Amino acid sequence: MSNQSNVYDALKILSRGILRVMVIDSNVEGHQQEKEEEGILGLFTQSDIIRFLASNPYWLNFVPNSNKKLNELKIFDNLFEKVVLIEQSSPAYLAFKKIAESNSPGLVVVDSDGRVVASLSANCSML
Repeated sequence: MSNQSNVYDALKILSRGILRVMVIDSNVEGHQQEKEEEGILGLFTQSDIIRFLASNPYWLNFVPNSNKKLNELKIFDNLFEKVVLIEQSSPAYLAFKKIAESNSPGLVVVDSDGRVVASLSANCSML
């Protein structure tokens, strides 16, 4: 993605489940690069958007319905009917197997008393 791309284009890419997008300098042409990393400005991530909006809430004023409650936006209408759970004592491979079998983006980790202790997604690399 070019550093000249607009925010909406970036959001469309990230909304497809892509976690990060390489941002390149649109002023550097590939054949003029002396090093492979020249022209690469960095990675733009879903977390970057969240951090930006949390630090700059006035941007949300430009978004219709940004002051509505989550249940009013019907965000949860397309989510899974059942939350996938796994006990904290379960092996990690079982957690990832359960994610794959349930076709869920993640699951909730609970302790032996059923209290939530964490969440886990298929993209987690730290356990």
